[in-house]
Amino acid sequence: MKTPRLFLSLSAIGIIVGLVGICLSQLLHFVQYHTFGCGLDGGEIPFCIGVEQAPLWRRFAVVMLCSAVAGCGWFALKRYGRPLVGIKALLAKPLEGLPFKETVCHALLQIVTVGLGSPLGREVAPREMSAAFASLWVHRFGLDADEAKLLLACASGAGLAAVYNVPMAGVLFTLEVMLCAWDKKSVAAALPASVTATAVARYGLGDAVQYHLPQAFLNTPLLVWSALAGPPVGAVATVFVRSTKHLPFLPRDNARIGKAGNQLGFAGMLDGSGGPALFAAK
Repeated sequence: MKTPRLFLSLSAIGIIVGLVGICLSQLLHFVQYHTFGCGLDGGEIPFCIGVEQAPLWRRFAVVMLCSAVAGCGWFALKRYGRPLVGIKALLAKPLEGLPFKETVCHALLQIVTVGLGSPLGREVAPREMSAAFASLWVHRFGLDADEAKLLLACASGAGLAAVYNVPMAGVLFTLEVMLCAWDKKSVAAALPASVTATAVARYGLGDAVQYHLPQAFLNTPLLVWSALAGPPVGAVATVFVRSTKHLPFLPRDNARIGKAGNQLGFAGMLDGSGGPALFAAK
């Protein structure tokens, strides 16, 4: 492994991913505020309040527009584009690359539909687009398989870090989810990539906290409960992962897949004290 070339690649991809985060975040905000007509006079207004103040006909029209854009967009991608490749599948064969145009269009479609009210979530799009640019970099500069896998994983985690302004979360995501490794080489690669991407994104998006959580008060019973609950929860998760490996894989568009339970909305219905109850129910 050529360390100088890999370091240069990580630095360059960190900058590119930061710019990707700026562009996608600005696009998301543009779609949100212009479709619902809030904050167009230059005043600062929280998006949720702007949506509540929008007239009923406008909210209905935006939802219908979201359905049309999502349906037509994903039909066109499925019908005319090359098959999309997931990031996990890409890491298994890092030199095969991604279909760049289709991946970029897929990411943009996600951002636009999220801005129109889709509950998809905005964290996948920056990771996919970042990996697409990293894949181009891999082929342009001829990185080997190990370098390519490391660069692609770091780009994906850095994309998450850039849009949410969470560099350490991007590092942890890279190590625990993408690479499943905590060796020195992986840590030394993930850290500068996520930090660089976040620093670049802050020039365009600012250093604002994305989500303001209520003040958490720790006490002895809660700490004891956490210490006792941690091991069995980990054991159950391990058993679940190992047992599901033997089940057949169903594509995302398979009709037998229903709506996931974690997509149900509980906004405004639960606070921190309801977390243990929800955990017990699940």
